Amino acid sequence: MTCRTRFTFRVTRALATVLLLGGFLGASAHAEDALSPEQALDLYLKTFVNADVKSAAALNAYLAPAYDGQAVNVERVGKMDEYMLEAMTEQFMQNGPGQTYPELKTPASNYFKAMQAALRRSECHATESTLEDNESVEDSRIAQVRFVCKIPDVQVDGAKLELSETSAKAAPQKLQEIKKYLPELTAQLNNAPPSKEIAHTFRLFETRIDGKSYWSNGSPGELMGAVMDDFLDSA
Repeated sequence: MTCRTRFTFRVTRALATVLLLGGFLGASAHAEDALSPEQALDLYLKTFVNADVKSAAALNAYLAPAYDGQAVNVERVGKMDEYMLEAMTEQFMQNGPGQTYPELKTPASNYFKAMQAALRRSECHATESTLEDNESVEDSRIAQVRFVCKIPDVQVDGAKLELSETSAKAAPQKLQEIKKYLPELTAQLNNAPPSKEIAHTFRLFETRIDGKSYWSNGSPGELMGAVMDDFLDSA
């Protein structure tokens, strides 16, 4: 059992900010054939969990008719890791242990890079969906799509990254513990295969155009949040 700490919650908020406010919708595309809810979610998973640019381009093309020719910003997806690393490191330095110990920036950045690489190794796919009427939109449905992922499983003692209960006298020793622990976590993440299975459900909303159904959700941060909550329990 891992220890969830205030630190991991701060990281989750940093990621959610990147995804929800980062402008991932907004690039031109060419229309593709309509997909099933499961196929559409597979593209979402590969785009936002694995940061796969080819999947982002396919999702961009698929959603173009539903977004008046504008869908996923493929270029920005390609830079997602850069944005995430900056956000996580900033959170660590401003609100985490780095606020007290600026010399932790490099080992913390290395840890977050390893975390990102481990996340990108996750193996996710949609398994099934159920449809229900969308009471808010006439002649439209909502797909509740179940998906499973295998994510790296790394056990973390989150208390070792917290300073809230550290006295001034114990601070120097705490610094050395964190400086030692971050590289250990980095090494574990670098060597961790995707072995922990998780399952969630994500909603996709139907837009019908020329007899075709397009399934989308404008909040990919919710999808990432579901996976990241479990991943942060491990990492």
